[in-house]
Amino acid sequence: MKNIFKKLSCALLAAAMICAITPFTASAATQKVSYPKTLVTYMDSKTNHFGYGSIYVSNVPNKSSISKSSVKIKSGGSVVSLSNLSKTVWTNRSESFYKGAKPYTYTDHTYNISFNTKKTGNATISFKVGSQTCTTKIKVLPYSNPLKSLTVTGVKGNLASKFKTSNSASDIRVNKAQKNAFIKCTAANGWKITSLNYSNRKTNVQRNIYCNSKGVSSVSLHAGDLAAKQTGYINISLTNTKTGGTQSCYVNLG
Repeated sequence: MKNIFKKLSCALLAAAMICAITPFTASAATQKVSYPKTLVTYMDSKTNHFGYGSIYVSNVPNKSSISKSSVKIKSGGSVVSLSNLSKTVWTNRSESFYKGAKPYTYTDHTYNISFNTKKTGNATISFKVGSQTCTTKIKVLPYSNPLKSLTVTGVKGNLASKFKTSNSASDIRVNKAQKNAFIKCTAANGWKITSLNYSNRKTNVQRNIYCNSKGVSSVSLHAGDLAAKQTGYINISLTNTKTGGTQSCYVNLG
């Protein structure tokens, strides 16, 4: 009877150990790669100029990778063309000052598959993460001006008119030196601003505003002092509230 009880106790102990260990093993084995199943992007102009887009892949298991040879255009070769494949590896380590707390370290590597958009239409790009095949369906829409207004202290007029046919504007000049200049931007109907970035090439100062994923209707960024004939750039990223597609507007100062 004692032997039976001893065997039963050992079996229960073994089962308990398996139950305690299994969740950690299973989570590692079933780690899900994160990438967009569908992606909407816009042409960069109303002409036939190339546009650009990218597929961001994260949460890639440490022992897996994406090879260049595995990235394929399954359909829509006349709509998109492959540009490049980049990989980023990063590690985050956090240490607590609380007694007994152990350091926390997290390592991840991500990939970015860049592509050119040649015309409006639909396309599909596939790639492999290890042995797993992943597919992203891409929809390319015609260019649309996402800005209602864009003003810069010291620059005449509403710069949003510069983006009627293209998402870039150059030769924008500051007429004279400005103190405490501001960059103010309002999205067009159906669009939301997700970020506004300013870079001053003369001083190498960069100032940024990052909004939540849903975006905001308008933003105001303090650019600081601007010199006459200031050089630099402004980049505004927006998302369409209906399609979920993204568009950027780039201003080259100088």
